[in-house]
Amino acid sequence: MAKTGTREWSDFSFNCIKGCAHSCTYCYARASRFNTKRGADWSNEEPYARKVKKCVGVVMFPTQHDITPGNLSHCLEYLRQLLDAGNRVLVVTKGGEDTVVPVVEMLLRWPVEQSEIRFTLSHWERSTGQLWEPNAPPVSCRINALVRVSNSRVRTSVSCEPWLDDVRSLVMMVNEVSPFVTETIWVGHANKLRERCKWCMTPAIEAEIAKIEARQTPEVARKVYEMLKDNPKVMWKDSYQKMLGLSSPTAG
Repeated sequence: MAKTGTREWSDFSFNCIKGCAHSCTYCYARASRFNTKRGADWSNEEPYARKVKKCVGVVMFPTQHDITPGNLSHCLEYLRQLLDAGNRVLVVTKGGEDTVVPVVEMLLRWPVEQSEIRFTLSHWERSTGQLWEPNAPPVSCRINALVRVSNSRVRTSVSCEPWLDDVRSLVMMVNEVSPFVTETIWVGHANKLRERCKWCMTPAIEAEIAKIEARQTPEVARKVYEMLKDNPKVMWKDSYQKMLGLSSPTAG
């Protein structure tokens, strides 16, 4: 069976915070039926301590929250424990330099092959970010952090999923960040937006979802594929693989 979602990236998911100060509109964790926090309460981050163990495979941290200024010390300690246990850790974040630099300093204490940091870059236009990721650092700040990390030994990658802007912006983003990425740039559609935004649906959000859905067609996906297929760092998420009949994330 083909891997989908986070399973394309990792074998295990670890978190140490309930809620997330970024309050992204499309957040799957916030919309989950297992989530007991709702509305404004989601932005109130509650640290907890899930037991760390050595896992065979790649551990993704975090998956249901981000590393933010408010939870940085707790997340760094948890990351230290994951690395100390001998795990291979993929750190995924929307963070700027204020959180990314301390994370990178932590990762540098272990062998380079034991970790990787992946930046989520879901849009190009600032207005798009203000709607979908209202409290997260602007994409420009994340790119600045990526550039800074690229001068270290830490392996870097990018996720352009969910992509929330148009094709032109996606190609611009990939071209902008490629020189600073040592590993991969993942491209994927925005999945299940209507389901994930039920808790906060407004006419403005519904209109934006309609625009995004109108762009997520086989014709547009093929156009994106043709423009980016020769970039050896680009990987195609399951949404593109399924729509275009690709045999693997690296199909080109």
